[in-house]
Amino acid sequence: MIENRNTLDKGLESALKALEQAKQRAANEKKKQKKFKGPSGEKRLKLCRRKYIMILYYTVR
Repeated sequence: MIENRNTLDKGLESALKALEQAKQRAANEKKKQKKFKGPSGEKRLKLCRRKYIMILYYTVR
């Protein structure tokens, strides 16, 4: 009986931790969308993607 309660507590703790992480990811995504909002933001987003691709290309080569 006590073992079941301990495993239930651990499961609940891990579920709460996962929920907090999901909330944080959602908040970060929302922040990112605000940052790149509008016509100039779309240009910045394309530029960031291009830089990222170029960095990957030169590090893998």
